[in-house]
Amino acid sequence: MRTSKHQGSLRGIVIEAVGAAVAAIGLASMLAPSGIGLGTLAPHPVWLAVLVVAARYGGRGLAVALPVGWGALMICGLGQRIAPALVMQRLSTGAELGAFAAAVMVGWIGSTHERRQADTQARLAALEQRCAADQAALAELQRSALILRARADRLDTSLTFLRDVASRLFGRDPDAAAQAALDLATARLGARAAVVQVMGEAGLAPLASVGVWTPDGPAAGVADDRTAVAVARMRRPMRAVDLPDAGPGDSDLAAPILSPRGALIGVLAVRGVPQGGASAAALRDLAVIASWSAAALLRAEPEHDASAEVAAAALEVDAVPEDGEEETPRSISQLNA
Repeated sequence: MRTSKHQGSLRGIVIEAVGAAVAAIGLASMLAPSGIGLGTLAPHPVWLAVLVVAARYGGRGLAVALPVGWGALMICGLGQRIAPALVMQRLSTGAELGAFAAAVMVGWIGSTHERRQADTQARLAALEQRCAADQAALAELQRSALILRARADRLDTSLTFLRDVASRLFGRDPDAAAQAALDLATARLGARAAVVQVMGEAGLAPLASVGVWTPDGPAAGVADDRTAVAVARMRRPMRAVDLPDAGPGDSDLAAPILSPRGALIGVLAVRGVPQGGASAAALRDLAVIASWSAAALLRAEPEHDASAEVAAAALEVDAVPEDGEEETPRSISQLNA
């Protein structure tokens, strides 16, 4: 790319030098019709062409315009039967040598300006690149500031709200505790929707929900939530970004609700969390909220039948409990038994 660009620039200098030399020789012929200005005009007008090109392109322009101008002068001299030796003798006089010295000085000054221009362009390119990087960093900082501001607003929660949530979480009503866990999760994490699912007769079933989970309804599709199913199987908090098969219809974060002995009671799942639920701090907060709601949810006793056992057994596929860990109960009624 640089080679072709350099060649194109050199071609342009040659074309301009030839045009300027032809114009200068034409001017000399008009002023002195005999001998293309040799012997009458001192210095010869061809030096004007050399000076103009040298001033425009510096040393490169001088190196190109000088032989082009002299060559054009000799060719025109041959057309008028003037020997090249006579042309060179004419160009070696004092006035011509003075014009040559002036052309050299103009070319040196032009080269100095060219170097300064190149340095200025390099600095400008570096500043533009730095400005683009700063703009990208500024946009990222603005997004981070918005997230931090939203989190600060959630932290600045009134004591009345916290007292109400605490009284419901540690009360005796499982429905109220589930709703309190949802309120605290959405306020703390900034989630768009949340749902508490408990182990019932048909496996995981929604107990309480808040927000629009899908366009079909507040808690529609939670039975197909791969994040919640993975949490129920692994019994530990999980993020959708960590699951290879998670899709847009699954919850961003989910945490298990465990009994004091480590048995599964249900799952607390949230969706629409800032940054797509990729924050490890948000996952820890959700796990703490889920653990707080466990005591109250233990009092939920749905009716027990054989279908609950079949659904719970399906959740335990490929889930081998570790040594010392209890198997997941098939319903909350078994936890209370």
